Amino acid sequence: MIPLGRYVGRCVDYVVGFKPKSNVQQIEMRMEVAEGPEKGKQDSYYGGFVGDGAAYTKQAMQACGWDESDPTNLENLKLNLVQVVSGERVWEGKTFPQIKVYAIKPGIQTLPENRMDPKDAADFILSMFGAPANAKPAEKRMRQPGEDDDLAF
Repeated sequence: MIPLGRYVGRCVDYVVGFKPKSNVQQIEMRMEVAEGPEKGKQDSYYGGFVGDGAAYTKQAMQACGWDESDPTNLENLKLNLVQVVSGERVWEGKTFPQIKVYAIKPGIQTLPENRMDPKDAADFILSMFGAPANAKPAEKRMRQPGEDDDLAF
């Protein structure tokens, strides 16, 4: 079982079948953590094909590597590294483990118009966290004659 948290992982096995009690079709994708201290731990993602759940299942399958242009090639589910989120959900007053699967998007996702100027970003971070405890105060430098002053030497 994968502990609660977010991990990089991949689908290592899958099966399309039926939910035991309702006999509704579902896919089970066995997800394995690929990095970090939990590497090798596994848990199952269950996706349904009914109602709103079908869209989420399709997104998870595509994130893993499934391509709707070749829908019968389910081995593609094992292609991509994905974000595996191990969490919990409450249903009818009971808490159940839940695995979610998301695509890992490469590169910076913040749009250029939403980015701070580097100086503003540095000032913001400093205002949030302050100067490091071991930071040395800036050294004061003696001004030299002729440096932007109105004194004639």
